[in-house]
Amino acid sequence: MLKEAFPVYVLRSALKEPEFNLLRSQNYLQAVIDYYQNAEQRPIFQATNGSDFESYIYLRREGKNPLDYDGTNLKGKVRNYHRFEKNALDRLDRNFR
Repeated sequence: MLKEAFPVYVLRSALKEPEFNLLRSQNYLQAVIDYYQNAEQRPIFQATNGSDFESYIYLRREGKNPLDYDGTNLKGKVRNYHRFEKNALDRLDRNFR
């Protein structure tokens, strides 16, 4: 599933086993694929310590799917929603109104 969605170099360098296990156990695998493939600006997962995927999980645990921000004033202005906390994204959205 992930192998078809993400480039091999992303999976080898940016996705570490603990983050993969969290994505799987929290049922976020398909959601992270959808985010990667369907966001207006393709998000970048490059942190070699796994923190990009960890940040994605954190945002989901805050109750927000990063892909939802593509339907806000942030569309086209922010590429990597997963690198921000929910409150920061919500405030940025309000500021761009």
